Amino acid sequence: MVRHNSILLSPFLVHPFIPACYAHLGPNPFKPDLTHGIDATLFISALGLLAGISSSTMPSKQLRCLCLQDLTSSTYTYPLTALAWKKSWVHPVSHACSNVWYRLLHRKIPHRSLLNRLIPSYFPFDTHSICAAPSDILQHFLYDCTKKWLVWQTVWDEYFRLLPLTTNQLQKALFHLEFPPPICCPLPVSPAIVVGYTLLALWRATWHLNFNNQPFAPSNVIQSTRKFIRQAYREELFLQGCAHRVLPLFSLN
Repeated sequence: MVRHNSILLSPFLVHPFIPACYAHLGPNPFKPDLTHGIDATLFISALGLLAGISSSTMPSKQLRCLCLQDLTSSTYTYPLTALAWKKSWVHPVSHACSNVWYRLLHRKIPHRSLLNRLIPSYFPFDTHSICAAPSDILQHFLYDCTKKWLVWQTVWDEYFRLLPLTTNQLQKALFHLEFPPPICCPLPVSPAIVVGYTLLALWRATWHLNFNNQPFAPSNVIQSTRKFIRQAYREELFLQGCAHRVLPLFSLN
């Protein structure tokens, strides 16, 4: 991919690809490292280990604590609490759904603005590909787009009609896993299934639009969401030992 210019590498990744005999050529010449060694001085000094060097082996627990010092003092906020993470792993959704949701929680789901930063040669603009919004940020990618909001509104009214859909309610469900109480129709499924598979259907439709030029149709996304939910409901019935459809009635008369 590098040889065919399919991806771009930062300078510190490009240097190892250049033979030593060509290091002095080009607009950015550099001195090649022929020792194949790694200088960990900066890393060790950053951990404050140079002042008290000891001949004894450092326990892995001590090294881990030193490495976590900067992390605990930083302003980074985790997307969920430890208890919420534990609950998220038991939600009855597929691996594909969990993968998309995990990326969303870490703000790494590839919306147009992110793709523009990562692959500018393929995505030269960050405008939204569905409604031509000036910038496709994460919120617009998820629900601010009118066509995507229509999908959320339709599915929400089917399963959470007791609580009107608002941006705040949707953010709680997506980013904090705080779901509204479901109703029993059309299918008695977990709220995580409804929210998770709606997100998956939206993500797949957007992916096909960006990479396969398939038009984004809210009606098709809604149908895909309903299909995912029906499939999840049947899988739950199967795990419970119940038939997912009415058994045929036989008569001996």
